[in-house]
Amino acid sequence: MGTGISGQSVLILGGSSGIGLACARRFAAAGARVRIVGRDPDRGSKAAASIGHDAVFLRADCAEPADVERMVQRQRAQRGIS
Repeated sequence: MGTGISGQSVLILGGSSGIGLACARRFAAAGARVRIVGRDPDRGSKAAASIGHDAVFLRADCAEPADVERMVQRQRAQRGIS
């Protein structure tokens, strides 16, 4: 039975280590487009590379509303959503 997640984009906050990274790997294995969100670009980029499956790191401090807004706007623009 499929999960219905294949081809969907998933944002994983704190996905560069621990439980977040484990979740990111599971979503990628199920066919989701994984976007890891975090503050440390070095660590996040390494985590995304370790996942493969077109996983991407997005730099944002989720405690800062402006960072979250910029991240969302970038993703919307990339997907052609206005």
